[in-house]
Amino acid sequence: MNKATRAAIEKIVNALETLGDEVESLHDDEQEKFDNAPEGLEGSERYAAIEAAADNLDTAHDNITEAIEALKAAME
Repeated sequence: MNKATRAAIEKIVNALETLGDEVESLHDDEQEKFDNAPEGLEGSERYAAIEAAADNLDTAHDNITEAIEALKAAME
């Protein structure tokens, strides 16, 4: 792999790390909403939507982390 390709991958890794941080922050916000939802909200569509959002954001963060790891491995 040449220097230009490594630099391009590094730029992508940096961007993904920033996006990963943003997704993690969104996940934390949704998880806090879910954890602090009033008991009367449990079982409602809104409660299920908050839970699904938190789960999907967690999955997205995991996928971004895996992509970063794969890109770093490609540079080795």
